[in-house]
Amino acid sequence: MKHLKSCAAAVLALLAADAAFAQTTIRLTGSTAFRSATITAVKSIVTVSDSAYSGTTETSAQYSTYVGTFSGNPVVIQCSWTGSVEGVRDVSNGLTQNYITKAFVDATAAASGVSTTTTATYTSGASTLPVYEAAIPEISLSDNTQSATIYTANTLTEFKVGVIPFVWVKGRVGATHPAASAYNSVTNITSQMAKALLAGGAPISLLSGTADLTGTKVYAMGRNPLSGTRLVTFAECGYGSSTATTQFQPVVVGSAITGVDLTAADAVNGFAQGDNGYTSGGTLVGDLSKSVSDVDGSGNLYDGVPFGLMGYVGVGDAATLLKNINTTLTTDTSYIMGYNGTALGVIYDKVAQTTTWDFTAIKEGKYSLWSFEHLAYRNKSGPNGTTALSGVGLSFATALKNGIIANVPSTSGVKLSDMKVTRLSEGSTIAQ
Repeated sequence: MKHLKSCAAAVLALLAADAAFAQTTIRLTGSTAFRSATITAVKSIVTVSDSAYSGTTETSAQYSTYVGTFSGNPVVIQCSWTGSVEGVRDVSNGLTQNYITKAFVDATAAASGVSTTTTATYTSGASTLPVYEAAIPEISLSDNTQSATIYTANTLTEFKVGVIPFVWVKGRVGATHPAASAYNSVTNITSQMAKALLAGGAPISLLSGTADLTGTKVYAMGRNPLSGTRLVTFAECGYGSSTATTQFQPVVVGSAITGVDLTAADAVNGFAQGDNGYTSGGTLVGDLSKSVSDVDGSGNLYDGVPFGLMGYVGVGDAATLLKNINTTLTTDTSYIMGYNGTALGVIYDKVAQTTTWDFTAIKEGKYSLWSFEHLAYRNKSGPNGTTALSGVGLSFATALKNGIIANVPSTSGVKLSDMKVTRLSEGSTIAQ
């Protein structure tokens, strides 16, 4: 009997050891505007051995996966950045997102970029396997609170981790565009102007404050209803965080915008034509950085009149816009607009091709287009077999929260400790 007890104890010890070194997969989703800050924090707390990402840069990629160790525990951290509201929905309701598989990372052992198509495959030996897998995320980063969304049935644990600034930005028009002078003079947008844009567009005269004989109209480019950027911007300007909008998407040929039309409907999510929008701020500014053609005729006309385009994005995507537009010869930051008479300080370095922000106006309560960034996770069992975050996953979430709070890069937002003001919810009154 004594011998059996010893064997049982040995077996239990081995099982405990195996459990201690079992690989834990933790899946993140949510805010595209705050992904750069989150990835920076992930890499500060995980010793990464191999990784892979989709796209041209790691911090702008929709998908990325990291294999390594966290506090001595083998982990796989999978990221799928879709949008703040969508992240809250999927974590709370147990819905899946696509993630780059660990098998792909192991097979390629490089962060050299992955095809973004979900049907992409890779060949390992004699087998051809998918790059992506569908799985339920455990942690969401969100530009908004869960209570500001319609997905409140399954309450998440939320923590403020930083402040995310947003800006209205304008695109380019050709040098001989009939309203080029008036359009280029616009440096500020008010909440009233923003509401006019979101309701279907506004005449350039409303934005420039000068008479216009060309009939030029400015249209809004924006995000889809699953975006926190959209929720916060709509709430801040008083348009209504869940109010249907009329947004546009340009027709792009090469480096020029040759037309524009209402955004296409999304039948899967039930978003109507015009009310739908971009799934990513990076994709939005990629289109917005093209110039509206200055060729007379259809190249700069919509509904028979000339047009221009503006949009709302996080500061990380706004920096990408500046990089897309500027070259190593220019430092033009006029595409970043002030809001309600106050502008964020912005400098573009043409040599390094980087943007430096001065967020003093946010810290002091003078610039109001911002919200708190939140990290959220499940604290109890939920739909589709989901359970509360626990063990290594919970420890990781805590470390990630603390890592973001301590190390929010100035390219992404503002540290909580630097704020002299606060607010209770998206678009609410700012107070000390």
